[in-house]
Amino acid sequence: MKRTNLAFSAAVLMAMPVALLLPVAVQAAPRGAANKVAAAAAPAGADIKQRMQERLPALNAMKQRQILGENNRGLLEFIGAVRENAELVAAENQDRQTVYAAIAKRNGTAADVVARERASRIAETAAPGTMLQDAAGKWAPKR
Repeated sequence: MKRTNLAFSAAVLMAMPVALLLPVAVQAAPRGAANKVAAAAAPAGADIKQRMQERLPALNAMKQRQILGENNRGLLEFIGAVRENAELVAAENQDRQTVYAAIAKRNGTAADVVARERASRIAETAAPGTMLQDAAGKWAPKR
């Protein structure tokens, strides 16, 4: 399997061009066909980006209060019994999984590989105090 650089920060994810969210086959299609499919698919990628940006303040607030943490699979996970804004967290995780699958397809790798790489980047750039899950599944606040 070809190893590609999957490193990207939260800012890069949010600024990701819609093309990354398109299937590889669409990007490789003849110019006219690709343009038609890309035009149809662009709103979906733009919608994901917009939704993620809109959720960010609420999710960051929950992470600051340590209600929510970043797990070792690139997803958000509740810490403890409080399940505040569960629908918001589920929607964010669904969008992240969609993005990871698109990146994996484009790079010829598995979505779980992309997700674990993303988890590593999130851990590097997370604010101090953010709850992070290590590879063994143990939670600890970032120092």
